Formats: sequence, C-alpha cells, structure tokens
Amino acid sequence: MHLPLHDVATLTEAFRRAVLKMFVKRELMDVETAQSLLAWPHSGFHVHDGVWAAADDKEFAVRLARYCARNPVALGRLTYDAHARAVTYHSDKPTGPTVGSETTEALEFLARLTSHIPNKGQVLQRYYGWYASRVRGRRRKATAAGEDHPIVWVDPEPKAVCEAQRRWAELLRRIFANCSEE
Repeated sequence: MHLPLHDVATLTEAFRRAVLKMFVKRELMDVETAQSLLAWPHSGFHVHDGVWAAADDKEFAVRLARYCARNPVALGRLTYDAHARAVTYHSDKPTGPTVGSETTEALEFLARLTSHIPNKGQVLQRYYGWYASRVRGRRRKATAAGEDHPIVWVDPEPKAVCEAQRRWAELLRRIFANCSEE
C-alpha cells in the first residue's frame, strides 16, 4: 500500500484510535477505559516513518507486521509464584549463556524490565565520524554546491603529543587546585 506524504502526528493518532477500537472489539478493554486513554495528553503511541517499503513488497510487510505484533517479553516463558512473589523466566535456548531459567522477586523483575525503557528524549543511537550529523550536513552542503567527491575533514596540523600532554597536565592542575581550595 502506498501512502501519500503525511503528518506523523495524524498517523499516530489514527493508529492509537485503531488499536483501542480493536481492543474494545475483542473485549480486551471496555469502552470507558478506551475513552479515558484517548483523553491522555501523551498517548504512548508513536508512528515511525523513517523506513518505507515498496507497495508490492509483501514479504517485508509480513515481517514488519510480525515484528510489531511480537511481545517484548515472551509471556509463555514466564511463570509467577504468587505465594513466593517471584517471577521465573525459562529460556528457550538449548545451549549458550542464556540457557536454563532464572527466578527473581516480582519487583526486581519489573525493575529489570523497565530499565530497558528509555527516558523521554534519551538518545538511543549515537553516530561518530562519517555518520555524525555535522559531517553529513557538510557533505549535503558540498553536494548542493556541486562538489561530487567525498569530503574528509582532517586537522591541517595535528597537535604534537607533548603539547597535548601539557594541556592535559594543566587541566589536572586546575582541577586539583580547585579541590584544595574547598
């Protein structure tokens, strides 16, 4: 399916409404709960439009749908002992470092699970060198200016090792001088 240019916020809201409607239809939540979730200012939904697929690439669409429908934790491998208030995770691997099972307190399990949820605005990927934003911007400007060769920026005159060591020593001296004044 080919979608025209769009607004991500509009798609996100449409996706949120479609999911909540499906939950109500399958009786996974009642209408009142769905309506209260629609009133939340931060929905918890997000539409990522950074990857586009060809309209006839059915294999990619199926893989993407399976990925989206997959639980982050395989619920079939979890057991909860209410008496001990413990969660046990059973691995499906026959060999390797994750073979076997692990039992933790319920709160410890939740702490481990939620530690993988990034904070709002947290950068999850960092790019350096050729892929850094600054370098990509310079390449884009150079391409717009008609330059067709790859651009590599190198310091024209690398600093001498002893000069770098002197600067480092000066910084350390300043730090320890400030500490001794306190």
